[in-house]
Amino acid sequence: ASQPGPEDFAAVKARGVRTVINLRRDSELRDFDEKQAVEAQGMTYISLPVGSPAEMTDEVLDRARAELKAAPRP
Repeated sequence: ASQPGPEDFAAVKARGVRTVINLRRDSELRDFDEKQAVEAQGMTYISLPVGSPAEMTDEVLDRARAELKAAPRP
């Protein structure tokens, strides 16, 4: 998917999204502070950076599943 812009987070919040999980590395997010934009909308921001297929380990997937399971629901 393409990178959402700061204005996009208000739209997803309006649709009931309460948690954003970012899989991109910090070096890929140069245009704005995504964490700040998400938290400014009152949503939870979780960073799980994955830079290559080799980094998509069971540990990363297990953490992503745990974060999703614990995330606030609409």
